[in-house]
Amino acid sequence: MLCTISYIEFSNAKIFFPNPELLQITKDSKKFNSLFLQNTIRYLEKNNRKLKVKYNFYDDTDLIESIDIQNLKSVEDYNLITSNILELLTEIKETEITSKIERKFYSQDDKLLSIISFLDFNRIIITFVNSNKLKIQKTSELFKRLISKKILDNLKRDFPKIKTSYDFYDNTKIIDSIEIVNVSSVKAYNFVCEQIIELLSELEYNLK
Repeated sequence: MLCTISYIEFSNAKIFFPNPELLQITKDSKKFNSLFLQNTIRYLEKNNRKLKVKYNFYDDTDLIESIDIQNLKSVEDYNLITSNILELLTEIKETEITSKIERKFYSQDDKLLSIISFLDFNRIIITFVNSNKLKIQKTSELFKRLISKKILDNLKRDFPKIKTSYDFYDNTKIIDSIEIVNVSSVKAYNFVCEQIIELLSELEYNLK
């Protein structure tokens, strides 16, 4: 795995590089400075004085292992972070590796609710953690409104060749995961994440 990006409490982002020795990303590297530091952090700081950024380094080196970004104003800020990290990793991918990006979404009490992966800029996998508690089914109103009509119908307009498959929880109709193939746009990936955030927000309210 190349990178995980977690969205925590709808205001914080954590970027984690599991293999910093492979990526060789430092704060002084040109690609990191131009594609991420200037286009993301400096841009966000202009409109958000409360933004805080913390870098964690790998084994007493200057290699970045993780980045904590606190006090984001909106999911659009998070999408900007993800898009620019994807662009940074694409630069590395061209000569070194293929990539898998993950976004992790947590409840307000810090419980992992969902993981959304973007693999090789072609496949999106939505995994619902503890799906037996979320109880999302294809017949549910939330599924029809946010996944079927909003996500899938919209994606089909731009990507008519998409294919969708489902895994179910323990031989029930409860959805464990959804895989969407033939989606090549980062913008589409961000759109999927936004809709899943809305779905999870409604479920969080309903579960309380």
